[in-house]
Amino acid sequence: MKAGDPVDLSDLRDGEITVEKIRTATDRIMAALTELLEELRGEKAPVERFDPKAAGVAEIGNPNQKKRKKDQA
Repeated sequence: MKAGDPVDLSDLRDGEITVEKIRTATDRIMAALTELLEELRGEKAPVERFDPKAAGVAEIGNPNQKKRKKDQA
């Protein structure tokens, strides 16, 4: 098991929560995870992070699961 250093998000705590702050926090966390994976795998990550929306897959859940039709009543 390997754990990385804490990701510093202290500068994002003050004020209201905004989309920009959430994106900034997410980017920092993803960058830290990417660094750990590069170390564990012994290889560099792709330059561009995978974008499920651009790939046409669901952003959450199983990307291989087919969409279900809404129940018709």
